Amino acid sequence: WHDDAGMVNHHVGITWQFEQSIRMVDSRTAAHYWDYTREAGRGIEWYASNIFDDEWFGSNSPNNADHIVDKGRFAYSPISKGLGFSDIVNPYGFLRSPWNTNNVAYLSRSNYTFFDWGDAIGEITTAFPECSDFADYVESSLAEVIFSLNGLLHGPVHIMIGGHWDASSSKWKDAIKDGLSTYSGNADMFLLLSKFLWRQGFVHTPESCSSDTAHSDCMASCPETIVGSYETMTNEDAKAIMSNSGALDLASISDWDAFLATYDLSFKDMLKELCHVGTPGEMYSS
Repeated sequence: WHDDAGMVNHHVGITWQFEQSIRMVDSRTAAHYWDYTREAGRGIEWYASNIFDDEWFGSNSPNNADHIVDKGRFAYSPISKGLGFSDIVNPYGFLRSPWNTNNVAYLSRSNYTFFDWGDAIGEITTAFPECSDFADYVESSLAEVIFSLNGLLHGPVHIMIGGHWDASSSKWKDAIKDGLSTYSGNADMFLLLSKFLWRQGFVHTPESCSSDTAHSDCMASCPETIVGSYETMTNEDAKAIMSNSGALDLASISDWDAFLATYDLSFKDMLKELCHVGTPGEMYSS
């Protein structure tokens, strides 16, 4: 639904199908939408929007260990299983992306992305898009408009109220919270790069996990049959894997070597983290 030139048609199409479905139940209604530029226009912080009241869609960052929306009309909204409806499920059979091995059976979200508030660093990634952001593209080419709609003009909404947690190592906390601003990176790059490596065939997940299998035992990984032995892998080996796959070219980090060295991390640490994937909330491309 994202990351390509069909993004606009995809969204219009699925919204149209949804509207047709609800009109079969009640022909007087229509698909509603949220104009997420209104908060900035009214001087309201995005996380304080009334759309996150219990009467609407519930908290944007629930206060429980599993990040489950546990209050309001959508409290404990269940995540459906495939059960013949779709073959695209996660290892537990939930209608989530295959690389999202979350075993929690309910709607979950967080406003932290891998230790960092909102999407990452800077004003753009800690605020929803504004009218002025859309206005900047009024006279742009169709290609530029589609590219921006994929990213800046609506991507932060997905990321900032979806969230991303379950990093494999706390070593990344300082690097993400402090280092990304120095080296022009964003915390959202972790999931985006993990998805890219999954598409390239590096990241694998178990075919299935029983309901009583601990989430920690059902995480994504890059098999040694593909990337080689981690015990003998050197930093340069890991860097070559990421470089040859094209992953390094997709991230905005200005100096990978300096960024990792500053926080006593390596390309091997980076590769392991990307292969681990972690857990994204429902709204974050999951």
